[in-house]
Amino acid sequence: MSDEAALAASKACTETVFAFFRCLDERTHELAVSLFAPDGVWHRNGEALRGRESIARALAARPETRRTFHAVCNPLVARVDRTHAEVSFFLMAFEAQRTDASDTPSMTPSAVRRCIDTLVFDGERWLIASKSSERHLPFI
Repeated sequence: MSDEAALAASKACTETVFAFFRCLDERTHELAVSLFAPDGVWHRNGEALRGRESIARALAARPETRRTFHAVCNPLVARVDRTHAEVSFFLMAFEAQRTDASDTPSMTPSAVRRCIDTLVFDGERWLIASKSSERHLPFI
């Protein structure tokens, strides 16, 4: 694989990671689900959500009043082969609850997480095969 092709793949993998969190924050859950491989797994809150349907159900259960902001920091892409890559990064997560009493919810830090996304190339685009994270630093 040429350097240009490797750079393009690295960029596409990083864009998939960024797009997923943008979808979470904008509550475009259908688009978030489409970023997973059909048999993708999201390790979330101690549970392994397997497949797009399971992931879609979990996202649909997010409270309407919950607002989030995710900042992806220091992403590093490691290409395993032509169709597999791993993106490791830190994630700063913030959340707020929107209520009728306030149009501007107060945003509070939630955590800094160490994350690893494994991606697979399906012939057209890079999709998330596995998403996992662990707490790196708590907010006090």
